[in-house]
Amino acid sequence: HGITGTKRSSTSVADALPFPPHDELNIGSRSAMAPSSPSLSKMRYPVLQCTITFKSNDGDKIEEVLVPESRALRLVKDDDTRRFLFVSFEKQSKDTEIEGWLDEYTKSGITVGDARYSFLGSTESSIKSGKVIFFQECLRWTIPALKAQFGNGLDKVFAEHGYGKYAARLGLCFSSTVESFKVR
Repeated sequence: HGITGTKRSSTSVADALPFPPHDELNIGSRSAMAPSSPSLSKMRYPVLQCTITFKSNDGDKIEEVLVPESRALRLVKDDDTRRFLFVSFEKQSKDTEIEGWLDEYTKSGITVGDARYSFLGSTESSIKSGKVIFFQECLRWTIPALKAQFGNGLDKVFAEHGYGKYAARLGLCFSSTVESFKVR
């Protein structure tokens, strides 16, 4: 349904999303769920999750889910953590269907409602669970700017050691963590 370019119904996902488009959000009040006590409890942030269906006419399932905080989410929390879109595939999907989808959309990106998402990558754990990560860029947060904040040399790791080590390093940015203090 909501992913532009797929051979699916033209019904807009924007109407089905449980929140308004990014430009209508009150970011400060909706960007995170605070822990119940002032300890090192983890906050939970909203991200988008999409399940791609190849056989069903029901379309792709897109929903907002709350996930434990991570370094990646804390970086963009002031601009809306729903800039991250985690895409997974139905368990019954054939490898050829998934490969075709990935070949097309990791290069061109996807559109959900009015939002355009570009391929960011996948982590070791997301590969095991059949997920890939997309990101909605803006003036402040482009994929290169985001990767630069993830640590020096993320692209260098890819060039020198391949995607396996890159995925492991990217995974560290999405690992469930609690911010303690900043070291300068």
